[in-house]
Amino acid sequence: MTQTTRWIDKEGKPLSCKDKLATLDDNLEELLEVALDALEDAAVIGADVDATRRAFVRGIEALQPRFVPAASGPATPAETES
Repeated sequence: MTQTTRWIDKEGKPLSCKDKLATLDDNLEELLEVALDALEDAAVIGADVDATRRAFVRGIEALQPRFVPAASGPATPAETES
């Protein structure tokens, strides 16, 4: 990658372990390569590139790690009734 990405931990502090940074950089590079291939496929088949890009971004924003429980929101009325 040409630009250095600032990877941070859960508390917002920069990660400093070279192995962790290398793994994250490699993962991002692979993700961007796959995304570019898919975006180019969309362009070739005549899809709107901007709309496709927005769909990709929405999909990525919705991703949650499979091994981390989803953040719980406020209790529903049924959960608070005794």
